[in-house]
Amino acid sequence: MRRNTFLRTPVRGDMQSRLRNVTVTEVPPEGDPKPGDSFPQTLELSFDTDTPGLAVEIAPLWEGALQFIPDTIARNPTVPAEVVESRYDKWSVTGDLLLKTPASVHEDAFRQHLPGFDPVPHLVRYSKVVLTKEFLFTTLATVPQRRFTLGGVSVAEDDPFYHRKLVISILSGTGRIWVTVDPADPAKDTAALPMPVVAPPSSAGTAQLRLTVASTSFEVLSPTWFDQRPAYDDLPGEQLVPPALRTLTDQLSNPAHPAHSVISAWALFQAAPDLAYAPDHAAAPVRAALAAPRPDGRRYRRIELRRPPLPGSDPSAAPRRPYPAHQLCWRPSAGGPTESLRLPLSGVVHLPLADDTYRFWVIPRSADPSAMLAGDQVQLSLPPTPPRLVGAPPQTSVDVALGAGPSATIDTHLRAYDAAMVWEGYRAVAPRQTELQDKASAHWNVDAHLAWIVPRATRNRPQSALYALFRESAGRHGLSPEFLQVVFFGEGGANELPASGAFNPNEVLQAYDFVGLDLIVYRTGRLPVGRPPIPPEVPAGAVDERAEYLFNLVTAGYVDSAVAAAVNWDRTEVRTEAGFTRSLEVGTVNGWAAAIELVAAELHARLDEMTAYLAGKVPPVAVPDELSRRFLTYARFNSRPSTARTLADNLAVRLRPWVGAPPPDNTNVHFNTIQRLAVVEWHDAAAAYREA
Repeated sequence: MRRNTFLRTPVRGDMQSRLRNVTVTEVPPEGDPKPGDSFPQTLELSFDTDTPGLAVEIAPLWEGALQFIPDTIARNPTVPAEVVESRYDKWSVTGDLLLKTPASVHEDAFRQHLPGFDPVPHLVRYSKVVLTKEFLFTTLATVPQRRFTLGGVSVAEDDPFYHRKLVISILSGTGRIWVTVDPADPAKDTAALPMPVVAPPSSAGTAQLRLTVASTSFEVLSPTWFDQRPAYDDLPGEQLVPPALRTLTDQLSNPAHPAHSVISAWALFQAAPDLAYAPDHAAAPVRAALAAPRPDGRRYRRIELRRPPLPGSDPSAAPRRPYPAHQLCWRPSAGGPTESLRLPLSGVVHLPLADDTYRFWVIPRSADPSAMLAGDQVQLSLPPTPPRLVGAPPQTSVDVALGAGPSATIDTHLRAYDAAMVWEGYRAVAPRQTELQDKASAHWNVDAHLAWIVPRATRNRPQSALYALFRESAGRHGLSPEFLQVVFFGEGGANELPASGAFNPNEVLQAYDFVGLDLIVYRTGRLPVGRPPIPPEVPAGAVDERAEYLFNLVTAGYVDSAVAAAVNWDRTEVRTEAGFTRSLEVGTVNGWAAAIELVAAELHARLDEMTAYLAGKVPPVAVPDELSRRFLTYARFNSRPSTARTLADNLAVRLRPWVGAPPPDNTNVHFNTIQRLAVVEWHDAAAAYREA
């Protein structure tokens, strides 16, 4: 397929000069669309023609497979002998037309010309169309022949009744033909052949073509992924898939099904540059109408509601699974009408908005957005702006100043869903846990049989709230939640979980004793007046050690001041370790969320320190992979700068399975780091945070 000139408008180019009174509208946003209604942001193209009754052919927007969805199959042919032109007038040839395109076909073209449309469209639905005699008997006989199935029987390219069987297949709604975009010559595109026509109006009047464009995730092909899972799908009080849409046909072909993330076609055409269009469409009247400013003066903005990204490639839609059970709501922050749109599974919407500041919030799909001005199950935050390294804590709503900007990103936080999904994930992996731990132990030659999870007993279910906090803080700091969980529990955080299974989110935690935040009072600026800013035993020449106490996570951008306020001085602790004595000012942390966030911030800061150290070498050493990042992070978290640098200097040698017997105690930083990596490995394999 061509990267340039790959795009067409919905009407055949050489027929557009016959159109009159072309108007463009769009189905208004709606947070809880009903099955059967035109889906919000469907493009509506209305027109008259210079000759009453003139049939106007559609144009495929781009390369892909065309499939007809008939309104009825009554009277349509079922055997080859019935496929003759003289019987055409008896057939049911009105319905919708689908154009389905795998992302790999046109993602390069979109990346070059329409980079804001990511994910790229996979489905276009035209409504209503009529399959003409020319399409059935000329185009279907001309397109390249491909093997297909009819009635469960394979039809080969050399079948003597190939064309007739293809007509039967197309009219039944099961067949497809591939429409091509020639790599070099637009005149050779399949779009040049006769195409279906826009259905005429029911009475004398204006014709209308509706066009719905959508992307899909790979879960669209799963027969069970969209089944209601009460443990977490019931949380918003909605059905993930409305009952009327619970068919595989709707899942595969209906943009109203949550498997599809509808994209404003009007936004797409307004953004497309001249070079994207096929020659017969670049200056055509329909393109001009689509590219003209909206009558209300608004411009489309790409708004992405993303889950804070985790390291590694994760194509699964599982982190966003609850989205279609909710609606995104917005209104001008200074006041004005509220609008809403069902939140698509992709999290990406293209909204027509004025240059203004808007308040956004998310509520259950069936709630009234004019009455419910904040949601608590989906909380929002804005990504950080320099010099901050993390965004503000999640809120029920956020204000976004759009101005002339074409896009904005909002981070979403789903604590109830994350807790339930990960809890179910670890319960499901229980029969395989020992197998996964054995494999990780053998790989690293250390004991990886350390659970470091919330106990699976039903009474411990409330404690699964920690999983959501691990996911949230990991996303804010660019860590993997599996790694953060292992570090937090491995540093003693698991010891604070009562065996009763009770969970107090506001529990006061000892930072020094249980969660590895020995210096957090110093590093958050929470040292009481009069307390020494550095332990008196630290020599004046100990530059690295003194810098540890003076580093401030808040002013450096790693910790929000509201989180730092949860740290309180508790006592002076005299610690003797490896021949050194230090009088440490230690503290407590109010609440599990703050404690986990502070550990994540410390890991983030230590990782940045180590990557900066390696980048400062000659030649610079990059740290591109997640395993190396984890090794450097924990080695620094667990040791002095000099020890961590020594390990970093020999990273290629050190980042290998342990050789020999384990050390006699827990003071070997290298071994401790390798063991943490081994334990995280079985958690990675469990995929509790990644798969629903």
